[in-house]
Amino acid sequence: SVVARLDLLAAAGTFRANPPPFGNAQVKVHQIKALTTEQQVLFTKLRLRQIFEELKKLGPTESGTELRKIVFIDEAHKYFSKAPEDVLNVIAKEARKFGLGLWCASQQPTEFPESFLTNVGTTMLLGIHSSFWKRTAVMLRISEDELRAIRPKEVMAVKMMRDGEADPPFHVTIVPNPKTEAGRRAAAKMSPARAA
Repeated sequence: SVVARLDLLAAAGTFRANPPPFGNAQVKVHQIKALTTEQQVLFTKLRLRQIFEELKKLGPTESGTELRKIVFIDEAHKYFSKAPEDVLNVIAKEARKFGLGLWCASQQPTEFPESFLTNVGTTMLLGIHSSFWKRTAVMLRISEDELRAIRPKEVMAVKMMRDGEADPPFHVTIVPNPKTEAGRRAAAKMSPARAA
């Protein structure tokens, strides 16, 4: 079965010796939709391990907060496990000091392990199906009324961890969306530098 899986990976072309044609691009996107879920998980964890090891070789950043790279993972819940040695859990705990930021998006936030959620610096809720409200309220310490106020592309809830705050509350805020009236007003309040 191991040989069969290796043959499948070789056929998918993901692990060939030729690097992807990213060149010097600032943003590099791995399109892995054509792979099976198992292949996606394997590729993602190996790629994350490679990025993390490269940054560890550079050593900690001067203040421990500068970012050298940001990794964004969509449908991130499917890549996590509860194992403490899993690369995503290690990155969540240790990578910040080496300049690695991890942004995870999911429509199922209750599927993230607690060990990851306790290391998140900023949580943004852009819309959650009502069937997840009770579990989300307990896991993320947000009221169901605040969850009810969220409107996709219009209203979101944001929680930012700051020095000196043990458990800051969520804040319900208008999304600066040029397609809605409230969003246009919110965007207008932003400074030109932040809006750009």
